[in-house]
Amino acid sequence: MMRFLGAVFAVLFLSSIAGAQEQKEFEPGSDTNLNWTKNYDDAVSAAKTKYMPVMLYFYGRDGTDLCKLAETDIFKKSSVKSQARKFACVKVEGAGKDGEELCKKFNISPGSFAIVLLDYSLTESAKIQEEKDLKKLSGIMKKTAEENKKTTDILRKIEKVFDKAMEYKRNGDMRSCVSLLEEIVSVKGKSDSKFIDEAQKILSELEQKGAQLLGEAENDIREAENSLSWGTTQSFRVDLVNNAQQKLVSVARDYPVSSLRERLNSAQTRVASLMAEFQRRQQQQQGQQQGQGQTPAPIPGGRR
Repeated sequence: MMRFLGAVFAVLFLSSIAGAQEQKEFEPGSDTNLNWTKNYDDAVSAAKTKYMPVMLYFYGRDGTDLCKLAETDIFKKSSVKSQARKFACVKVEGAGKDGEELCKKFNISPGSFAIVLLDYSLTESAKIQEEKDLKKLSGIMKKTAEENKKTTDILRKIEKVFDKAMEYKRNGDMRSCVSLLEEIVSVKGKSDSKFIDEAQKILSELEQKGAQLLGEAENDIREAENSLSWGTTQSFRVDLVNNAQQKLVSVARDYPVSSLRERLNSAQTRVASLMAEFQRRQQQQQGQQQGQGQTPAPIPGGRR
């Protein structure tokens, strides 16, 4: 009987040791079920460049039970693995140097368990700190990913349009480039895409350069108009008109921003009217000279 009881106690003792060893064998943060990024900075980079949402898994000795549930059960589920592929996932040791800063940032006690979900802009979408929520992890992740996608689809479209605009710019097709850039700027206030500011910056530079060239053309036109008002067509500055026309062509080709369109059209109209008046007066003078039997005067910059 004593031998039997001794054997029972031995089994129970060994079982308790095995249980304790099993408990010790689990190391919080050792999970390999999900594709974890190296650190928070890598996740931030993925969020900014790939518009990915972020999942932060905070682990530590104070949250061993929930950590064990997460790593030995929840993270192994296919539904969680499927959703995790849409996230930049980071393990954060709350007691570590970097972990303490992140714990403070997201209001988490160092060493405790928590899962924080962020959208691409690193804005908190959900925080899981209890077992009941941990068991719903895949559904919570799915909701965060879907909401993130709705917003980032617009961002991706804007980036794609911007890249196309830059391709047109490299190929010298400024009209197509400016058209796309102005399309991007038109959604300002509806999206926080960095490419909206980039597009606005390029348009502003084009507007500034185009306005300067247009101003020079307008000065040439003004001087040419004054030269025609002096009296005879011989004083008319055709060279100024030619200079103005070349500058207007350059503005239309290289700086076709909509803010300059009205001024450009007005300048082109003035040139057309000026040349029409010059030709009218020239024909009138030629008619008068022919009626008086005189040889027509040469046309400045033209032919006899």
